[in-house]
Amino acid sequence: MARNIEIKVDPLKDVLDITKGKLMTNLKGHIVESGMVYEVSLESKVKYHGNAYPVNKVVVYNTTNHYSKGWFYVIEEGCPTMIKIGNSGTEHDKVYVFFVDITSQDNTGQATVTFKPLCK
Repeated sequence: MARNIEIKVDPLKDVLDITKGKLMTNLKGHIVESGMVYEVSLESKVKYHGNAYPVNKVVVYNTTNHYSKGWFYVIEEGCPTMIKIGNSGTEHDKVYVFFVDITSQDNTGQATVTFKPLCK
C-alpha cells in the first residue's frame, strides 16, 4: 500500500492573493498515485492579519477529467475529505495546495495537508 503524503503549506507563498490578483509563488505540484482514493486532512497553525484570525481551510487542485465532483476541493481542519485521483488529464498525478486571502503579506504560521491512501 502507498504511504501517507504530507505537504507543508506556507501562507506567505502558497497563497492566491486576491488584491494582487496572483499566486505569490509558482506552486509546486506534489506527486500522488493515479487511481488512488485518498483521505485528505489538514492541520493548521496559520493566522491571517498579523495573528488575528486562525485559518482552518486550504484549497486542493487536481485535474480530474472524468470525475465531475473533482478539480477543486476545500479541505477543512477536523473534516477529512475523500479525493479520487484520476488516470488521465494534464498532470493528473499531481496535487496543488494553497490558501486564498485578500492580502497575504501579514500571514503567519504553517499548515500540513496529509494524503492518506485508502484504496485503488
